[in-house]
Amino acid sequence: MKTSGAFSTSLLLLSLAFNAAGRPSHADRLQRRRTTSILNNPAPQPDLPTVQEAQAAAATVDLNLDDIQADILVGMKKKKELFFFFGIQNATDFKNKLATDIHPLITSTTQILDITTQPLTAVNVAFSQSGLTALGITDNLGDQFYSQGQEADSAAIGDPGTGNWVQSFAGTSVHGVFLLASDTIDNVDETLSNLTSILGDSIGELHRVQGEARPGSEEGHEHFGYMDGISQPAVKGFTQSPLPGQLAVDAGEILLAEDGDSTTRPPWAKDGSFLVFRQMEQLVPEFNKFLLDNPISEPGILTSEEGSALLGARMVGRWKSGAPVDLAPLFDDPTLAVDPTRNNNFTYLHDDQSNTNQTRCPFSAHTRKTRPRGDFSPENTANHIIRAGIPYGPEG
Repeated sequence: MKTSGAFSTSLLLLSLAFNAAGRPSHADRLQRRRTTSILNNPAPQPDLPTVQEAQAAAATVDLNLDDIQADILVGMKKKKELFFFFGIQNATDFKNKLATDIHPLITSTTQILDITTQPLTAVNVAFSQSGLTALGITDNLGDQFYSQGQEADSAAIGDPGTGNWVQSFAGTSVHGVFLLASDTIDNVDETLSNLTSILGDSIGELHRVQGEARPGSEEGHEHFGYMDGISQPAVKGFTQSPLPGQLAVDAGEILLAEDGDSTTRPPWAKDGSFLVFRQMEQLVPEFNKFLLDNPISEPGILTSEEGSALLGARMVGRWKSGAPVDLAPLFDDPTLAVDPTRNNNFTYLHDDQSNTNQTRCPFSAHTRKTRPRGDFSPENTANHIIRAGIPYGPEG
C-alpha cells in the first residue's frame, strides 16, 4: 500500500455479547444465500475451524459461540471491511432500534464459520466508555484503560499528543463503531445504507474507514508486503487442535468473564471483548527506500537486493512470504512459509546458542518483541490479543 503523510487514530471499545435468544432463525434472516465466503484464507495463516470443530471445542469449556460476535475470534480473515464510527444523539431511540432492528442483524461466530449461514455482510458493533455512559450504563467493567479512553494514554502509545489524530477521536464524542465485512464493497455499502436508514437521526456519523485485503498474490500481506496473521493464538473453546508452535490461551484472555479472566465483570458483559482500534498511515515507499539504501552486506553470499530483503526480514522477524528468519536466517523459504506445521514452530533458541543470541533474529524484530517465545521460561500465556487489522488506502 502506498501512503504518504502521517496520522494516527486510537480508540478502545467494548464488543458486546449479543444473546441469540429471540433472534429470527438463520433461514428467516438470510434472504439471499452466499456462494462464496466473506472470509479469505491465505495458506500461511492458520485455518479457522469448521463450525463443527468450533462447536466441539466450545463444548469442552462451555462456550456459547452463538453469543460471541463474529469478529472477535476470527481475526485477520476479512476481504472487505468498513469501520463506521458514530455518536449517539438520541439514546432512547437508539436503544429501542438496537434491540428491535439491529440486534437481529448482528453476526455471531457460529454464523461466520459456515458459508451456508454467512449473511451477505457481517455486522458487529462495539461501544466506547462514553458510548455506554450515553446509554445510561454505569457499571464498572474493571479496566482503567477502557474507562479512561485512549486519548488519556496517547503519550504511552507513542503519540505526541493528538494533533495528528483524526479530530473526531480527540475527546469523547465517538460512542461506538459498526464493523461491516463482506466480499464486495457494494454489499458493505448496501448494509450500511440499511443501518443508517433504520437508526435515522438517533446517531450521527463521525468517521469511516474502508479497508480491504490486498489483491491477488498479496492477499494476507500487510501494506509493507509481509504476510500477516500467522502467529494468532489458539483460543481454548474455539480452536480444537493448536498447530505446532501456536500458543494456546484461555478463553478469558480474549473474552470477558470466561476461564482465565480474573477480573469481576458485570453479567451482561460476558463474552464481550475489548477492541482496540488504531488507524495508522505509514510510509511504504520511504520504508522500501531505506531497505534499498541499507542492505546487509555479506560479500560473496548476498547480492545487494538480497541484503535489502534480509534487512527487512530481520526488522519484521519474517520474510515477505511469512517464513520466520529464525528458521530461514539468510534467504526466504516460501515452502516453509506455507507449511502450517513449521512456519510458527520455533523458539529463537538453538542448541549452539543461548537465549541472548541474535544471530538469526534480533531482539528488536517485531515478531520477537510481540512474542518472545523461548526467551522467557515459562512463556507468558497472558496478555495476548487477536489481531484483526486490515490494510486501507490505494495500491500503487
